[in-house]
Amino acid sequence: MFKKLPSNSRTLLQEIIDADNPTALLQGKFDKLSSKEDRELRALIRELITEGYINIPKWADNVPWYIEINNSARTYDERETEYERQMAASVSTNTTNNFWGNTSNVQIQQNTSGSSQSMSVDQSIDFDKAVEIFKHVISHCGEFQFPDTEKEHLLDIVTEAMSKAEGKSDSTFIKKALIFLRDMLANTTGSLAASGILHLITQMGI
Repeated sequence: MFKKLPSNSRTLLQEIIDADNPTALLQGKFDKLSSKEDRELRALIRELITEGYINIPKWADNVPWYIEINNSARTYDERETEYERQMAASVSTNTTNNFWGNTSNVQIQQNTSGSSQSMSVDQSIDFDKAVEIFKHVISHCGEFQFPDTEKEHLLDIVTEAMSKAEGKSDSTFIKKALIFLRDMLANTTGSLAASGILHLITQMGI
């Protein structure tokens, strides 16, 4: 299953792919680093190795001496695009209905004749907790380590899901939005806000 890289790891991977001499690129990055920066760089390299994007079979003087780039690294863009398409499809709807005024517990039936239907109020999700989570996301989205385009996409989904949660409707869409949010935040690092939001989602059993 495809796992989206954090933005800093993704940037390093792209630099390695684009470099005429990837080994020299990495060696040069170790010049004049503080201890903290050195640890961070090694953590990024270790992540790329663990995820199977690169191999470093030989080190010398504690820096990479030879690097191999796997095909999974060269096809990362294609797989990321397909992943984003699938995630967007999972929270999309095919029909838009506009209501001029406040509505709640509304059921719509289309393209049918001579049929009847019954309705029960959707209480399969804690709407108030969902609203709380979505508000946290909107407030702290700037702290997440995503490209701006991904943040915009995330905010579009969260804004729509929050509107539905406030109206206490469409728990299916809200659950899909929470799952999408969970998966996105699981791939970000260094954000206390993201960790807190993930904890709230977990408390909802999602």
